[in-house]
Amino acid sequence: MAQNDLSSRRFDVAKGFLILLIVVYHNDFARSGAAEAWFLPISFHVTGFLFLPFILGAGGARLADVGNRAVRYLVPFVIFTVGYAIPYSAVCHCWEGYGPLLLNILRACIIGSAHFQKMTTGMSAMWFLPALFSLVCLIQLHRHLKGPARLFLVTLCLLLHCFAGAIPKEITVQVPFGGLIACYVIPLGLLCRRLIDKSQIVGSGAGMTAALIFSLCYWYLNGVRITLFSIEVPTVADLPNLLANDAMMVSFMVALVWLSQLLVRIPVLSTLGRHSLQIYLFHVPILQASIWLVKGGMVARYLPFGQWGACAVTTVVTVSIAWTLSHYVKKIAVLQRTLFPRTLGDWIPARLFVRAT
Repeated sequence: MAQNDLSSRRFDVAKGFLILLIVVYHNDFARSGAAEAWFLPISFHVTGFLFLPFILGAGGARLADVGNRAVRYLVPFVIFTVGYAIPYSAVCHCWEGYGPLLLNILRACIIGSAHFQKMTTGMSAMWFLPALFSLVCLIQLHRHLKGPARLFLVTLCLLLHCFAGAIPKEITVQVPFGGLIACYVIPLGLLCRRLIDKSQIVGSGAGMTAALIFSLCYWYLNGVRITLFSIEVPTVADLPNLLANDAMMVSFMVALVWLSQLLVRIPVLSTLGRHSLQIYLFHVPILQASIWLVKGGMVARYLPFGQWGACAVTTVVTVSIAWTLSHYVKKIAVLQRTLFPRTLGDWIPARLFVRAT
Protein backbone atom coordinates (compact mmCIF):
# COMPACT_ATOMS: atom_id res chain seq x y z
CA MET A 1 0.00 0.00 0.00
CA ALA A 2 2.84 2.40 0.83
CA GLN A 3 4.42 1.69 -2.56
CA ASN A 4 1.10 2.39 -4.30
CA ASP A 5 0.74 5.67 -2.39
CA LEU A 6 4.27 6.68 -3.42
CA SER A 7 3.52 5.81 -7.05
CA SER A 8 0.32 7.85 -6.93
CA ARG A 9 2.11 10.88 -5.48
CA ARG A 10 4.91 10.55 -8.03
CA PHE A 11 2.51 10.69 -10.95
CA ASP A 12 0.59 13.53 -9.34
CA VAL A 13 3.92 15.40 -9.44
CA ALA A 14 4.32 14.48 -13.11
CA LYS A 15 0.82 15.76 -13.88
CA GLY A 16 1.50 18.95 -11.92
CA PHE A 17 4.67 19.55 -13.92
CA LEU A 18 2.82 18.89 -17.18
CA ILE A 19 -0.07 21.23 -16.41
CA LEU A 20 2.40 24.02 -15.63
CA LEU A 21 4.05 23.40 -19.01
CA ILE A 22 0.68 23.63 -20.72
CA VAL A 23 -0.17 26.96 -19.07
CA VAL A 24 3.25 28.37 -20.00
CA TYR A 25 2.87 27.07 -23.56
CA HIS A 26 -0.44 28.92 -23.90
CA ASN A 27 1.06 32.13 -22.48
CA ASP A 28 1.61 34.79 -25.14
CA PHE A 29 4.47 36.32 -23.16
CA ALA A 30 6.45 33.06 -23.28
CA ARG A 31 5.94 32.68 -27.03
CA SER A 32 6.84 36.20 -28.12
CA GLY A 33 10.07 37.47 -29.64
CA ALA A 34 13.13 35.24 -29.90
CA ALA A 35 11.52 32.58 -27.68
CA GLU A 36 8.96 31.72 -30.37
CA ALA A 37 11.34 29.40 -32.26
CA TRP A 38 11.92 27.32 -29.13
CA PHE A 39 8.20 26.89 -28.55
CA LEU A 40 7.39 25.73 -32.09
CA PRO A 41 8.48 22.09 -31.64
CA ILE A 42 6.85 21.64 -28.24
CA SER A 43 4.39 18.75 -28.32
CA PHE A 44 5.69 16.72 -25.37
CA HIS A 45 3.61 18.68 -22.84
CA VAL A 46 0.45 17.12 -24.30
CA THR A 47 1.83 13.70 -25.21
CA GLY A 48 3.07 13.47 -21.62
CA PHE A 49 -0.56 13.39 -20.48
CA LEU A 50 -1.48 11.04 -23.31
CA PHE A 51 1.28 8.62 -22.28
CA LEU A 52 -0.02 8.36 -18.72
CA PRO A 53 -2.77 5.77 -19.49
CA PHE A 54 -0.07 3.47 -20.90
CA ILE A 55 2.01 3.77 -17.74
CA LEU A 56 -0.70 3.89 -15.09
CA GLY A 57 -3.16 1.57 -16.77
CA ALA A 58 -6.33 2.56 -18.61
CA GLY A 59 -8.80 0.77 -16.36
CA GLY A 60 -10.83 -2.33 -17.08
CA ALA A 61 -12.24 -3.41 -20.42
CA ARG A 62 -15.81 -3.97 -19.23
CA LEU A 63 -18.59 -1.82 -20.64
CA ALA A 64 -19.05 -0.20 -17.22
CA ASP A 65 -15.36 0.79 -17.14
CA VAL A 66 -15.62 2.36 -20.59
CA GLY A 67 -18.75 4.17 -19.39
CA ASN A 68 -16.88 5.52 -16.38
CA ARG A 69 -14.12 6.86 -18.63
CA ALA A 70 -16.69 8.40 -20.96
CA VAL A 71 -18.35 10.21 -18.05
CA ARG A 72 -15.03 11.31 -16.55
CA TYR A 73 -13.73 12.88 -19.77
CA LEU A 74 -16.74 13.69 -21.93
CA VAL A 75 -19.15 15.18 -19.38
CA PRO A 76 -16.82 18.09 -18.49
CA PHE A 77 -15.87 18.36 -22.17
CA VAL A 78 -19.49 18.92 -23.24
CA ILE A 79 -20.39 21.14 -20.27
CA PHE A 80 -17.39 23.44 -20.74
CA THR A 81 -17.80 23.52 -24.52
CA VAL A 82 -21.38 24.75 -24.16
CA GLY A 83 -20.44 27.02 -21.25
CA TYR A 84 -17.69 28.75 -23.23
CA ALA A 85 -19.60 28.75 -26.53
CA ILE A 86 -22.59 30.76 -25.28
CA PRO A 87 -20.73 33.92 -24.10
CA TYR A 88 -18.25 33.71 -26.99
CA SER A 89 -21.05 33.56 -29.56
CA ALA A 90 -23.00 36.29 -27.76
CA VAL A 91 -20.00 38.64 -28.10
CA CYS A 92 -18.46 37.60 -31.43
CA HIS A 93 -21.30 36.02 -33.44
CA CYS A 94 -24.46 37.58 -32.02
CA TRP A 95 -25.73 38.55 -35.50
CA GLU A 96 -25.76 34.95 -36.76
CA GLY A 97 -28.76 33.81 -34.73
CA TYR A 98 -29.45 30.63 -32.78
CA GLY A 99 -29.32 28.19 -35.72
CA PRO A 100 -25.59 28.57 -36.52
CA LEU A 101 -24.77 28.64 -32.79
CA LEU A 102 -26.51 25.31 -32.18
CA LEU A 103 -24.89 23.79 -35.27
CA ASN A 104 -21.44 24.94 -34.13
CA ILE A 105 -22.01 23.57 -30.63
CA LEU A 106 -23.14 20.21 -32.03
CA ARG A 107 -20.08 19.97 -34.29
CA ALA A 108 -17.76 21.01 -31.47
CA CYS A 109 -19.24 18.37 -29.15
CA ILE A 110 -19.69 15.52 -31.63
CA ILE A 111 -16.48 15.94 -33.66
CA GLY A 112 -14.50 17.63 -30.91
CA SER A 113 -11.59 18.71 -33.11
CA ALA A 114 -9.56 21.79 -32.24
CA HIS A 115 -10.82 23.44 -35.43
CA PHE A 116 -14.50 23.29 -34.43
CA GLN A 117 -13.66 24.06 -30.81
CA LYS A 118 -11.93 27.24 -31.94
CA MET A 119 -14.89 28.23 -34.14
CA THR A 120 -17.37 27.64 -31.34
CA THR A 121 -15.63 28.72 -28.14
CA GLY A 122 -12.76 30.92 -29.31
CA MET A 123 -10.25 28.44 -27.88
CA SER A 124 -8.97 25.08 -29.05
CA ALA A 125 -7.67 23.56 -25.81
CA MET A 126 -10.52 21.14 -25.10
CA TRP A 127 -9.80 18.86 -28.07
CA PHE A 128 -7.65 16.90 -25.61
CA LEU A 129 -10.48 15.24 -23.67
CA PRO A 130 -12.24 13.42 -26.53
CA ALA A 131 -8.81 12.45 -27.91
CA LEU A 132 -7.88 11.02 -24.50
CA PHE A 133 -11.11 9.02 -24.40
CA SER A 134 -10.45 7.62 -27.89
CA LEU A 135 -6.91 6.74 -26.83
CA VAL A 136 -8.10 4.87 -23.74
CA CYS A 137 -10.56 2.91 -25.91
CA LEU A 138 -7.76 2.01 -28.33
CA ILE A 139 -5.53 0.90 -25.45
CA GLN A 140 -8.28 -1.37 -24.18
CA LEU A 141 -8.81 -2.75 -27.69
CA HIS A 142 -5.08 -3.43 -27.96
CA ARG A 143 -5.12 -5.31 -24.65
CA HIS A 144 -8.18 -7.31 -25.66
CA LEU A 145 -6.91 -8.36 -29.11
CA LYS A 146 -4.48 -11.22 -29.55
CA GLY A 147 -2.12 -12.45 -32.25
CA PRO A 148 -2.71 -11.18 -35.82
CA ALA A 149 -5.55 -8.87 -34.81
CA ARG A 150 -3.33 -7.00 -32.33
CA LEU A 151 -0.50 -6.88 -34.89
CA PHE A 152 -2.89 -5.43 -37.46
CA LEU A 153 -4.00 -2.70 -35.03
CA VAL A 154 -0.43 -1.73 -34.14
CA THR A 155 0.63 -1.77 -37.82
CA LEU A 156 -2.30 0.44 -38.79
CA CYS A 157 -1.47 2.93 -36.00
CA LEU A 158 2.21 2.89 -37.01
CA LEU A 159 1.33 3.69 -40.62
CA LEU A 160 -0.92 6.53 -39.50
CA HIS A 161 1.87 7.76 -37.24
CA CYS A 162 4.26 7.89 -40.18
CA PHE A 163 1.87 9.52 -42.67
CA ALA A 164 -0.63 11.49 -40.54
CA GLY A 165 1.10 14.79 -41.27
CA ALA A 166 0.44 14.32 -45.00
CA ILE A 167 -3.34 13.93 -44.61
CA PRO A 168 -5.14 17.06 -45.87
CA LYS A 169 -6.41 19.38 -43.17
CA GLU A 170 -9.92 19.20 -44.63
CA ILE A 171 -9.96 15.55 -43.55
CA THR A 172 -8.14 15.75 -40.21
CA VAL A 173 -10.50 18.38 -38.80
CA GLN A 174 -13.46 16.08 -39.50
CA VAL A 175 -12.11 13.01 -37.69
CA PRO A 176 -14.34 12.67 -34.61
CA PHE A 177 -13.12 12.47 -31.03
CA GLY A 178 -9.45 12.91 -31.87
CA GLY A 179 -9.32 9.41 -33.37
CA LEU A 180 -6.38 10.24 -35.62
CA ILE A 181 -4.45 11.76 -32.70
CA ALA A 182 -5.09 8.61 -30.63
CA CYS A 183 -3.80 6.39 -33.44
CA TYR A 184 -0.75 8.66 -33.82
CA VAL A 185 0.11 8.30 -30.13
CA ILE A 186 -0.37 4.51 -29.81
CA PRO A 187 3.08 3.40 -31.15
CA LEU A 188 4.93 5.94 -29.00
CA GLY A 189 2.88 5.09 -25.92
CA LEU A 190 3.60 1.37 -26.30
CA LEU A 191 7.30 2.12 -26.73
CA CYS A 192 7.30 4.42 -23.72
CA ARG A 193 5.65 1.71 -21.61
CA ARG A 194 8.32 -0.77 -22.66
CA LEU A 195 11.06 1.61 -21.61
CA ILE A 196 9.55 2.13 -18.17
CA ASP A 197 9.68 -1.13 -16.23
CA LYS A 198 6.68 -2.63 -14.48
CA SER A 199 7.72 -1.27 -11.11
CA GLN A 200 7.51 2.24 -12.59
CA ILE A 201 10.97 3.00 -11.26
CA VAL A 202 13.41 4.69 -13.63
CA GLY A 203 17.01 4.72 -12.40
CA SER A 204 19.17 7.80 -12.45
CA GLY A 205 21.24 6.48 -15.35
CA ALA A 206 18.21 5.91 -17.57
CA GLY A 207 16.63 9.17 -16.44
CA MET A 208 19.69 11.30 -17.17
CA THR A 209 20.24 9.54 -20.50
CA ALA A 210 16.63 10.26 -21.46
CA ALA A 211 17.05 13.90 -20.39
CA LEU A 212 20.16 14.19 -22.58
CA ILE A 213 18.40 12.65 -25.59
CA PHE A 214 15.44 14.97 -25.04
CA SER A 215 17.70 18.04 -24.88
CA LEU A 216 19.53 17.11 -28.09
CA CYS A 217 16.31 16.41 -29.99
CA TYR A 218 14.71 19.62 -28.71
CA TRP A 219 17.74 21.61 -29.81
CA TYR A 220 17.71 19.89 -33.23
CA LEU A 221 14.02 20.71 -33.77
CA ASN A 222 14.36 24.37 -32.79
CA GLY A 223 12.19 26.39 -35.19
CA VAL A 224 10.28 23.38 -36.58
CA ARG A 225 6.52 23.79 -36.11
CA ILE A 226 4.95 20.69 -34.56
CA THR A 227 1.32 20.88 -33.46
CA LEU A 228 -0.39 17.69 -32.37
CA PHE A 229 -3.97 18.99 -32.18
CA SER A 230 -3.91 20.00 -35.88
CA ILE A 231 -1.73 17.03 -36.94
CA GLU A 232 1.09 19.32 -38.08
CA VAL A 233 3.68 16.61 -37.50
CA PRO A 234 6.67 15.28 -39.50
CA THR A 235 6.13 12.37 -41.87
CA VAL A 236 8.48 9.73 -43.34
CA ALA A 237 9.17 12.23 -46.11
CA ASP A 238 11.02 14.21 -43.42
CA LEU A 239 12.49 11.21 -41.60
CA PRO A 240 15.13 13.05 -39.48
CA ASN A 241 12.49 15.35 -37.97
CA LEU A 242 10.06 12.45 -37.53
CA LEU A 243 12.62 10.40 -35.60
CA ALA A 244 13.81 13.42 -33.62
CA ASN A 245 10.24 14.33 -32.64
CA ASP A 246 9.43 10.76 -31.59
CA ALA A 247 12.64 10.50 -29.58
CA MET A 248 11.95 13.88 -27.97
CA MET A 249 8.45 12.91 -26.82
CA VAL A 250 9.39 9.45 -25.50
CA SER A 251 12.63 10.54 -23.82
CA PHE A 252 10.82 13.46 -22.19
CA MET A 253 8.31 11.09 -20.58
CA VAL A 254 11.01 8.70 -19.36
CA ALA A 255 12.97 11.63 -17.93
CA LEU A 256 9.82 13.04 -16.32
CA VAL A 257 9.08 9.73 -14.56
CA TRP A 258 12.64 9.79 -13.19
CA LEU A 259 12.41 13.49 -12.25
CA SER A 260 9.07 13.01 -10.50
CA GLN A 261 10.78 10.59 -8.11
CA LEU A 262 13.11 13.42 -7.08
CA LEU A 263 10.33 16.01 -6.79
CA VAL A 264 7.80 13.79 -5.01
CA ARG A 265 8.13 15.75 -1.75
CA ILE A 266 7.21 19.08 -3.36
CA PRO A 267 3.57 19.54 -2.30
CA VAL A 268 2.76 22.26 -4.83
CA LEU A 269 3.35 20.01 -7.84
CA SER A 270 1.42 17.07 -6.41
CA THR A 271 -1.49 19.39 -5.51
CA LEU A 272 -1.58 20.80 -9.02
CA GLY A 273 -1.45 17.27 -10.39
CA ARG A 274 -4.53 16.22 -8.42
CA HIS A 275 -6.40 19.22 -9.86
CA SER A 276 -4.87 19.04 -13.36
CA LEU A 277 -8.13 18.34 -15.22
CA GLN A 278 -9.93 21.24 -13.59
CA ILE A 279 -6.98 23.60 -14.09
CA TYR A 280 -6.84 22.57 -17.74
CA LEU A 281 -10.50 23.42 -18.28
CA PHE A 282 -10.47 26.67 -16.31
CA HIS A 283 -7.10 28.13 -17.30
CA VAL A 284 -7.57 29.56 -20.82
CA PRO A 285 -10.01 32.45 -20.11
CA ILE A 286 -8.23 33.23 -16.83
CA LEU A 287 -4.87 33.33 -18.62
CA GLN A 288 -6.19 35.53 -21.41
CA ALA A 289 -7.70 37.95 -18.89
CA SER A 290 -4.40 38.09 -16.98
CA ILE A 291 -2.44 38.75 -20.16
CA TRP A 292 -4.91 41.46 -21.18
CA LEU A 293 -4.52 43.20 -17.82
CA VAL A 294 -0.73 43.10 -17.96
CA LYS A 295 -0.55 44.19 -21.59
CA GLY A 296 -3.02 46.95 -20.82
CA GLY A 297 -0.33 48.64 -18.76
CA MET A 298 -1.92 48.26 -15.36
CA VAL A 299 0.82 45.94 -14.11
CA ALA A 300 3.48 45.69 -16.83
CA ARG A 301 5.55 48.68 -15.74
CA TYR A 302 6.05 47.24 -12.26
CA LEU A 303 7.32 43.82 -13.41
CA PRO A 304 11.04 42.99 -13.64
CA PHE A 305 12.69 40.85 -16.37
CA GLY A 306 10.45 42.04 -19.18
CA GLN A 307 8.35 39.40 -20.93
CA TRP A 308 9.62 36.61 -18.65
CA GLY A 309 8.52 38.48 -15.56
CA ALA A 310 5.12 39.00 -17.16
CA CYS A 311 5.01 35.32 -18.12
CA ALA A 312 5.80 34.24 -14.56
CA VAL A 313 3.20 36.55 -12.99
CA THR A 314 0.39 35.66 -15.40
CA THR A 315 1.16 31.94 -15.09
CA VAL A 316 1.14 32.02 -11.28
CA VAL A 317 -2.05 34.10 -11.20
CA THR A 318 -3.77 31.79 -13.70
CA VAL A 319 -2.81 28.57 -11.93
CA SER A 320 -3.71 30.01 -8.53
CA ILE A 321 -7.18 31.16 -9.60
CA ALA A 322 -7.86 27.92 -11.52
CA TRP A 323 -6.75 25.82 -8.54
CA THR A 324 -8.93 27.91 -6.19
CA LEU A 325 -11.96 27.35 -8.41
CA SER A 326 -11.21 23.63 -8.54
CA HIS A 327 -10.73 23.47 -4.79
CA TYR A 328 -14.13 25.05 -4.04
CA VAL A 329 -15.92 23.04 -6.73
CA LYS A 330 -14.63 19.86 -5.09
CA LYS A 331 -16.00 21.03 -1.74
CA ILE A 332 -19.51 21.34 -3.20
CA ALA A 333 -20.61 17.78 -3.84
CA VAL A 334 -23.41 18.69 -6.25
CA LEU A 335 -21.08 20.74 -8.44
CA GLN A 336 -18.31 18.16 -8.29
CA ARG A 337 -20.59 15.30 -9.31
CA THR A 338 -22.21 17.37 -12.06
CA LEU A 339 -19.09 18.93 -13.61
CA PHE A 340 -16.37 16.41 -12.79
CA PRO A 341 -17.86 12.96 -12.09
CA ARG A 342 -15.36 10.15 -11.61
CA THR A 343 -17.74 7.31 -12.48
CA LEU A 344 -21.14 6.86 -14.05
CA GLY A 345 -22.58 6.33 -10.57
CA ASP A 346 -21.19 9.70 -9.42
CA TRP A 347 -22.86 11.70 -12.18
CA ILE A 348 -26.04 13.21 -10.77
CA PRO A 349 -28.14 13.06 -14.00
CA ALA A 350 -27.32 9.34 -14.32
CA ARG A 351 -28.29 8.74 -10.68
CA LEU A 352 -31.57 10.59 -11.16
CA PHE A 353 -32.28 8.54 -14.29
CA VAL A 354 -31.66 5.29 -12.43
CA ARG A 355 -33.99 6.37 -9.63
CA ALA A 356 -36.68 7.38 -12.11
CA THR A 357 -36.55 4.01 -13.83
